[in-house]
Amino acid sequence: MDYVNGQADTQYANLRRTNGHEDPYNVRMWCLGNEMDGPWQVGHKNAEDYAYLALSTARAMHMVDQDLELVACGSSSWEMPTFGDWERTILDLAYDEVDYISLHRYIDPDAHDRASFLAAGVDLDRFIDGVIATADAVGAKHRSNKKIMVSVDEWNVWRLGAWNSIEHDFAPDDWPEAAPRIEDVYTGADAWRSAACSSRCCVTPTA
Repeated sequence: MDYVNGQADTQYANLRRTNGHEDPYNVRMWCLGNEMDGPWQVGHKNAEDYAYLALSTARAMHMVDQDLELVACGSSSWEMPTFGDWERTILDLAYDEVDYISLHRYIDPDAHDRASFLAAGVDLDRFIDGVIATADAVGAKHRSNKKIMVSVDEWNVWRLGAWNSIEHDFAPDDWPEAAPRIEDVYTGADAWRSAACSSRCCVTPTA
């Protein structure tokens, strides 16, 4: 954070200046990790361990800038066995220090018939409603007037089956420059499939 927003004469703020950006970027919203319930993540943790890490990180960041907006990691997907309990555990501990909890949703059009694919927004609605209900239950337990918002910060069409069927043999010591990774060619149906979020959502489209 000091590299991005720091104004003092510090190691990382000075590194930013050396790299050609004298003024701070003044980034106001920060996500405290990414998909931390996913075993594919290097930093994978159980809910309680992540909750304590998020809380301590949020407190430290707020000591520097009380006005930052912080996003705690929610479940990586609706199908995760951690869904629900994960959000409850995180928010039960860090409710007062975070503003959002994240939500990710990808749809594989090849895994559905056309009608089901185009109606996939209904599943996203259920996911959002579930996260909101869980957050509100924790808020009620804490007798808080604060409302945790939902950050839909990853969502897209993803032909995961096609990706998994390809043999990707990148050697660790011989990576090609800008290697293509998980790239889809989108159709008109892909563009048509969209979902409206409630006023409790902050949506950041994923390219």
